[in-house]
Order: sequence, then structure tokens, then C-alpha cells
Amino acid sequence: MRSVLDQSFQDFELIVVGDCCTDDTERVIGAFRSERVTWLNLPQRSGSQAGPNNAGIELARGRYVVYIGHDDVWAPDHLATLHRCFLENPDAAFVIAGCIYHGPPGSGFYIVTGMFEPLDDQAPRKHFFPPSSIAHRREITARIGPWRKPEQERAPVDAEFSLRAFSAGLRFHPTGQITVHKFAGGHRYLSYLQMDSSEQVQLLRMMSEPSFPAFVRDIVQRSRESGRYMVAAHPDYARYAPGQITEANRKSKGILRPPLQALTAAAHLEQMDNPAAIDWQPLKTDRHQPYRWSGPNPRPKLLLPFTSPRRVDIRFDILGMNEDALNCLHVRMNDRPVKFEMTRRPGMPGASVICCRTRLRRDDYSIVEFDLTGGMALDVLVRNVTGVPPRMALGSVSLAPVSWISAIWPNRPPQRGAISQSA
Repeated sequence: MRSVLDQSFQDFELIVVGDCCTDDTERVIGAFRSERVTWLNLPQRSGSQAGPNNAGIELARGRYVVYIGHDDVWAPDHLATLHRCFLENPDAAFVIAGCIYHGPPGSGFYIVTGMFEPLDDQAPRKHFFPPSSIAHRREITARIGPWRKPEQERAPVDAEFSLRAFSAGLRFHPTGQITVHKFAGGHRYLSYLQMDSSEQVQLLRMMSEPSFPAFVRDIVQRSRESGRYMVAAHPDYARYAPGQITEANRKSKGILRPPLQALTAAAHLEQMDNPAAIDWQPLKTDRHQPYRWSGPNPRPKLLLPFTSPRRVDIRFDILGMNEDALNCLHVRMNDRPVKFEMTRRPGMPGASVICCRTRLRRDDYSIVEFDLTGGMALDVLVRNVTGVPPRMALGSVSLAPVSWISAIWPNRPPQRGAISQSA
């Protein structure tokens, strides 16, 4: 909302729509309320942006509809650039702004999209444009219909909306300027379970600095060199069942989770190939157990679906860790530092065992974070657009209440189960 209200172009209304929010959203928005800011909280949850988007369009009074996701940021000239593009291109139904996807801090992961040529009339069919970079004339939803429910579509609702407009023959025009900064929840494992706006706040501060344009240019150059410039392409959505992509995205964000259970005895968690954003790579098997390499996020998270009123002992089997990660590893449980002991496995290069005694939450999921950055400040991580993040390969995880510690390590095998990180 700060990035919207601070726009250089001020002839707009801001409609904030909550998808049946039950947290403190309304209180936070209250600090921004004015005649130009409208707050609407839907009485029933729709489960996707389709419901809030349709409700906002119904309330809209302006000539154009522009979207911004709750976790994204606009540059100060975003609306001015869109407006100018509409005036210069009266046949354009959609105007698309250039957008940078910012991966988790320190990941070096950036994607640039929306920067297509004006004469490339096939760009909307080939490339995905996130809603925060989209503007369209208000009347087009009366022509092509509203946003559709995710359960009914093979493509995600945002992709389906743009592709439907393209199929209807509507013209898309690019601004040619990057004015959108996207912090995709789908690139941040468990982002809806552990919400945080520090990245957005840091970027807003950087926008006021004279060096910010150079920062953006560096990201664009980095994206070109790493093959992530204009590569957000539409896959063949016919390969997916209706709602399949949406469900995977919900698992990655932590909206869909395994059942929460009390830890009353020793438990053993094997790695599974569940969606985990860019925290964990696809599943592999070696040394008779499955494992996953981390990255490119250098601060990968792990979901523990257990509660306990007392301390627990946890053992992490690390099957691989490069030297950079080994020298700077920090472990946090629910945002608090955890003391741990690491033992290297003789004859197994890179293999280690990490043991710690800590507390789980009493009535909610717990989140472990393996910080491979050496505890570097967020400001440093956000500004760093180069480098290869350190990595680790995580195998099984064993937990037990302190009085059950003998069950984790021989001679008594723990209860085993197929509980994954998020599903």
C-alpha cells in the first residue's frame, strides 16, 4: 500500500479486498484509510485471487483496472508509465509493465518478465505476466468474463485470465520499463505459514536511493547471463488436471499442510518429493535413504508437524554439505537461534549429523531454518545479486521427547512414518 499511495500519478482509487481475512489485516489497513482507499473483506473465502479480483472490479469506478498482489511492490512511476502507454496506444486492451521476480535474499535468483517487443503479438501466448504487472481497460471483463475459480481450470487463474483475453483477440502492449518488483509466495517455502514483509520494506528503502537504478540494471544483466530473462513461459497446461498447479502452489506456500500431531514418542521423517518452492531440489536417493539438496535459497526451511509441551531432541542427517555451508551454518527454530552439535561422519565426505535440544510450539507447527549465509544481515543479502549460494543435502530427521532420547539412536528403533515437509 505504501508503494501505491506514493505513486507520482495520483488520479486513482485503491480498493483493498481481503479474502475473508481473520488476522490483523483490517487493523493494519486502518492506518491508510482515506476517501480514496476502500477496504472490503469478503464474507466467504474464495481460496484464490479470483474472488478478490472480481469483487474489486465490481467496485471500481476508474477507466482502467490495475492489480497489485499483497506481497509485491510498485516503483513510484508505475501508474504514470501505464497511463502514458494507454494514451499512446488507444487500441491496447492490456498494458504490461516490466517485472522482476526477486528470489529469497542471497539466492541470486531473479527472473525478468514483461519486457517483450511491441510488435510481438504472440508474447501473451508464450509468456506469463504476473497480475501486479497487468493493467487493462475496465470494460474487458464484460467482454471475456470474470476471473475464474482455480478448481475449474488447468492453468492458474492469472495465466488463464491473460490467455483467455489473448484468445479473444485483445491486444497487449508493453511499457518497456521495469516498474514492478514481485516477491512471489510460490518461491518462498511456507511463506503463508510464516509471513514476513522485511524484504518489501528493505526494497522500498532502496528505491529512494540514487543507486537503485543501477541495482535494477545489475539484476537485469544477471538475469540475462543466467538465462532467466523472459523465460517465464506458459507450459502445456493440458498436461495438468484442473486445480493441480494451484494445489501444488498451496502446498509450497504452507496453506496445505500435513496433520498436526502431538509428539508423544520418537518419530522419524523421511524426505519426500513434495513442493518446496526453491528451498529444496527434487528428491534423490543415495546411501539407502532419500535426500534433497537445498537451494538456491540459502536459508531453506523445514516443517515439523508436531507439538510438544516440553523439550525435544532432534537429529538431522546431512548427506552432503559444501565447505562454505559447513563453515557458516546457523540453525533457527521458529525464528529463534538453536544451539547444535555437528559430528562429521568418518569416510563419508560432506556427511554429518546435527543434533540439538530445543522446544516445539505447544499448539502449532514448528519451522526449522538452516541459515547457510553465516547470519548475514538482510540488507546485505537483498543487495547482493551475484554469487552461488552454499548448499546442503538433508536426509532423514528424527525427533523425540527428551525422556525418549534413547529411542532415536540405537538400540531401539523409533516409530517410522512417511511425513514430508509440507504434504
